[in-house]
This record gives sequence, C-alpha cells and structure tokens, in this order.
Amino acid sequence: MTPYMDSEQQKPTIKAIRLKSGDEIPLQKDSILAIVGPNNSGKSHFLNQLRAHLYGESLAIADMNEGLIHSVELRWPSDEREKYLNGVAERKFARSGPYYDPELPYDVYGSTAALSDGYIKALAEDGSRLGLFVDLFVRYDEPLSRISESERQSMENSSSALVRLYEQNEAYRAVQDDFRFIFDEEIHFHPLQGRLNFFLGPQPEKMPLVTDAYSPEAIQFLSDVATVDRQGLGMRNVVGLLLRLYTDSRSVILVDEPEAFLHPPQANRLGQVLHRVCSSQGRQVVCASHDRNFLSGLGQGNPHQLVVQRLAVRTDRDSVEYASLTVDSRAFDDVRGKSRIRYTPILESLFASVAVLVENEKDALFFESAVDHYLQSHTSGGRKRLRDSLLFIPTNGNSNFSSTAALLHNLRSPTVIVGDLDLVSEPERLKKTVSAMDAERSADASRLAHKIAERFREIHSDELGCVRKDQSEGKLKKKVAKHVSINHGDDQVCMLVRDLLEALKPAGVLLIPEGELEDFNRDIITSQDKNEWARAAIDQELYKEDAVQKFCSTIVEASLNAIEAEALKGTTDGTVTEETPSGSGG
Repeated sequence: MTPYMDSEQQKPTIKAIRLKSGDEIPLQKDSILAIVGPNNSGKSHFLNQLRAHLYGESLAIADMNEGLIHSVELRWPSDEREKYLNGVAERKFARSGPYYDPELPYDVYGSTAALSDGYIKALAEDGSRLGLFVDLFVRYDEPLSRISESERQSMENSSSALVRLYEQNEAYRAVQDDFRFIFDEEIHFHPLQGRLNFFLGPQPEKMPLVTDAYSPEAIQFLSDVATVDRQGLGMRNVVGLLLRLYTDSRSVILVDEPEAFLHPPQANRLGQVLHRVCSSQGRQVVCASHDRNFLSGLGQGNPHQLVVQRLAVRTDRDSVEYASLTVDSRAFDDVRGKSRIRYTPILESLFASVAVLVENEKDALFFESAVDHYLQSHTSGGRKRLRDSLLFIPTNGNSNFSSTAALLHNLRSPTVIVGDLDLVSEPERLKKTVSAMDAERSADASRLAHKIAERFREIHSDELGCVRKDQSEGKLKKKVAKHVSINHGDDQVCMLVRDLLEALKPAGVLLIPEGELEDFNRDIITSQDKNEWARAAIDQELYKEDAVQKFCSTIVEASLNAIEAEALKGTTDGTVTEETPSGSGG
C-alpha cells in the first residue's frame, strides 16, 4: 500500500460534469482536469461552483444557479450507497443517539453539523451530491493555505500535513524526491524543541531530535541552515502542495493556481509531478491554472488522463457570459512535435483572450503598442477587457500562418491573422491561410487574388511579354508583392484590393492596406534592418497616427468577433458577474 492512501481506498469520484451549454466533461478516476482561460474568464468561479455542486446543499446558492456548471454526476465505489455512507460514518464519526456527530466537515456557517439516519438515506437515494460527507472526499487548495502549510508546526498539531508526514517514511522520501526534481535541492526534516519544519541542503551526520532542548549544537544548526519557511513563496507553495498530496487520502482534489509564484522550469516540473502522482494513485485533480509551463508539464503524461477545458467569455456585454470549450489533449503533442514553434508562446494562447498571428517580431512589437494605444481610448463594449489580453505571436513568415492557426484552433484559442498585403502575390498560400480560418471563404479570396494578378499582368504586359513564360510568372509575383496596395495608381487594382480586404475580414484575416508595415511611414527607415524601423516608429509614436489607428480598429473588431464565435460554441444559458478571485488570482 502506498504511504499516503489509507485503508479506505475506494471513494466517490466525479464521473461527469455537465455544463449549462449542454456539453459534458467525462472524467476517469485518475483524470486531471485543467481549467484554463484568460483573466476573469471564470477559472476560480468554476472551482467554487464545483464545490457547491459536490456539497449539494444551500452552499453559495448564486454559484449553484449561475455560471457554467449545470450538474455533477458521481461515481460511487458501491451500488449500495446507503450502506457505504453508513460505513464511512461509523468509521469517521461518533454516534450520539440517532445522529452521527462529525468533527468535520463544517457547514457554510461554520457550525458543526449532525448526520441523521434519514439524512444519510436521502443522500444515498439522490446519489448526485456528497452533502456533509464532502470534506471527507474532496479537498480544496488555494495558494495561501498551501503556503501556510510550510510554516513551522508544533508536533502536537495532528491536523498538520507536515506532522503527519513525520510518521510516514515512504511518503517522506517521495516528498524529498519530488522536491529535488522540481528545485534541484535536497530537503530534510528540521525538528527542534517540539516544532517541525524542513531545511534545505545535505543532512548532517547528527540531527537534533524533536525532544532536544536548545542545546548549543541545536542552536548552531538552526542558525546555519536555510529553513523552508524563510524561502520564497513559490517554494513554500510547492512544499504545501506536496505535503497534502502525500498525506491526504481524499479522492478528489481541487487546486487553484498550483503553479503560483514559480519560475517557468519549476512550474513545468510541478505539472509533471502532479500528473505522475495522481495517475499512480488513481485520484482526480481539478486545477485552475494560468501558466503554460505548468500545463505543458501536465501534458507530458498520459494524454488520455489529461482533460483541458478552456473557459472563454463573451466580451461585448456589461455582464459576463461564460463559455467552456474542451481542448483535445493531443494538441499538446502537436505543439511539441513541431520544432519550429516548440519554443513560441503558442500555449500562452490558452490564457489570452485572442491570439494575433503576425509575420515577425517587429510586427508584434509595433502592433502591441498600436493596439494598446487604441484600447486606451476605446473602452466601450468588450474592448476594455481586451487590453493586456491580446497575445501577438510571430510566425516567422506568412507561409506559417495556416499551420499555426490550425494548432491554435485545436487549442480552442480565438485567432486573428495580421499580415502584409504581399500575401496576395501567392494565391494558393492565401487560400490555404484563409481556409485554416474559414474554409468557406477561401475560394472567394483565391479568386480575387487571381484577378489582382491578372490586372497586374495587363498593366505590365509589355515588360512581361519580353521574357519566357516561366520567368514572367516569377516577375509577376514580384510586381504584385512589391506594388500591391489600396493606394495603387490603377483604379481597378484599388477596387479589387478593397474587395479582397473586405472579403477576408469575416475570416479574421487582416492585411495591411498600404502594403507592409513600413508603408505607414517610409521616411523613418534609416537602414536595411526592419527591426530598427519598428523601434524608431515606436519612439516617434507613429502608432498614434490615424492610418495606424484605423487599422488597429479592424484588429480589435476582428478579435471581438473571434471571441464571440468561439464562445458561442460553448456558451452557458446564463450570465454572471466577474469571478471572485481566490488566493492570488483567477
């Protein structure tokens, strides 16, 4: 038997979470459900609401009736639920006449509850809630409570996970191994005068015992070593989480921000540890996270155990309407398998409102400043929510737009593409790009691109007629790429370009009407390095000019449309207010 599971190993777990959208999240006994999404999308609200449904009483009525979750289906360890619950009550609670008098759990008002035989019978017949048994089977953790777990504890505090671990050698070694994996540091018990903590570093040959007085040796030891309670919040958060994982036998664990205060590599390793531990124990974990590194760590385990639910929010309303979309966990393998984007912030899109694909870093740098300026003065509808929640992702050229957009769609991330107008010179590439965003509009986009090319062929017929056909096609593409613009001197070209740009907007593909980024102002180009142009343009506040801000308005509108379209796929039937932060954030 593993060290941190008691003799009562068969316990209720969540079989399915049914959403108000009509969708269902099925969960196995060893599933890890990761709740992700942008700020204020309802991650903490989801956990709180799940707690309310598992309780099933009058806890947080607003949470029961609003938001995402419609109902929860439980998986019971026995078909004889009443017999099972009575057995649990006999083992865990004292009998007093017709009632069981549990020390735990407490009801929402903090008073000790009493369980009658009738109550247990009704609970068993219902089968969809745990009622006053909930705290025996479900644990809720948030960062501050985990950090407090790492404080120095009295050895008399039997409820402390640290104290419980002191008597469990195998679990203690497991904590040490996981801590070493995450931080590359050793950790050991630090007992002194009836109080217990951890210290970092190698263990000395002679350790002070709990029963030791403040001997000179003990005092010297205490002053020389670094104890966990004096470390950073990230390390203390992990210690608290590991302590609870290895000393707590509850079958369902709800964790808000497990990666709180951690650096990216440590967050990734924590994700690996959490997946491995829960997989080996057959316990369910539902965690709310806003860290792609932690999520990537979770994704390195068995993909069939990981369930990722992306929360979204419709931003065109004063109230918040939540939506929930299931992400295929195989999408993580797709991201890792493509070396070109492995180290891009593509997984970060799970925590942004919209992913905006641009061709290169200078485009991202400039448009971040330009759109931020636009949103500072345009806060109506859902625009206020977009500030700081647009993720600009460079794709290293427009040839990568389609493949990156496909990955983002698998991650259920609303996506917009912003590129140079020279994409028109490659009709098939344009068609492929539009098809990745909206297949129904790809043919029309390709048709218009071919018409633009044909018009350029007519305009430059004399020049193109003097070279071989294979060469003329190359020259034609260069002509289109270099000169296509909404301001082209030829009226027919201008009309076709306008038609194309309008046709692309509903697909979320936006091309710079002037041609390329530098065409907003070519007077500031001082060298061949286009990155210098971006820096100079920002320094000179070019992003404030009307033409730039007009284009930014199309980016914002396309972003709102993308959010709306994705959210409608999993929208609930009710609206709620902003989520209430729990711990260090939502």
